[in-house]
Amino acid sequence: MKASKYILLADVKILHTYYSNGIFRDLKVIPEQRSEAFIWNRGLIFRTTETGFSIYHQDDFDADYLRELISFFGQFYLRFQLYSTNEQFTFFTNTPLDELVTFSFSNKKSLEQEATNLLVPDHQINLFEAESIGHVDLYLDEFLSEEKITPKTYTIRFEARNTQWNYYVVSPDERSSYEINDPEGSLLDGPQSAQMPNGQKAFRFSSGDQLYPIQERYEKTFSLKRKDYREDDEEVLIEKLPTASPSSITNIEKLNQAESKVAQSTMYIYL
Repeated sequence: MKASKYILLADVKILHTYYSNGIFRDLKVIPEQRSEAFIWNRGLIFRTTETGFSIYHQDDFDADYLRELISFFGQFYLRFQLYSTNEQFTFFTNTPLDELVTFSFSNKKSLEQEATNLLVPDHQINLFEAESIGHVDLYLDEFLSEEKITPKTYTIRFEARNTQWNYYVVSPDERSSYEINDPEGSLLDGPQSAQMPNGQKAFRFSSGDQLYPIQERYEKTFSLKRKDYREDDEEVLIEKLPTASPSSITNIEKLNQAESKVAQSTMYIYL
């Protein structure tokens, strides 16, 4: 009995800049019912991978068959639904702030980048709060090249959300001069006098129009210093301040009238 030989048709890598290794780890990919039936009936293999998913075909799934299929059905595609197992996906992902959306990817809309094709997303308004965060459509005619089927590698890249960072420093010493440096050594705006919900006075520091991406793990952090201008000296009080997380987003507002809305991450420091 001759063993079946399976050939790669498509390899789809799904990345996310929020995660420390760049791979969208909290992701499930499931073929749509119609596509799953076609995959089963045509002897294709759908396989999830560490970085996304792959499709394989046998020898009889050839260029002639694809041309016949496309001639009969027109634009024939396989659809794969995307699900995030992380409930905070919409917080740490760069999505519109004023509406719920899902992501629509298609190999009809891609950019060639080195050895891969980057799939460019379209946003579709999500009126029903569906569990799926989006889908990927793979049109089969994209694999036809002259007289043969050519395997393709695709990449999907989700971007982490950029937020304005705000620190509130609560200190018993109201006369001290505090500074907060970002990872590159630049000073945050402040301190400004502020008041906590419980009435405590605080110092507010803000990154202003400088936005930073939310990350699963930060290599560089912010630091809090006490500055003594009389002696031209400074003391590092906290070398590694708390960093923004999906749950630290507390507000959404415009930086100014000309700007679009931005999310604000708020962190509290008690000395």
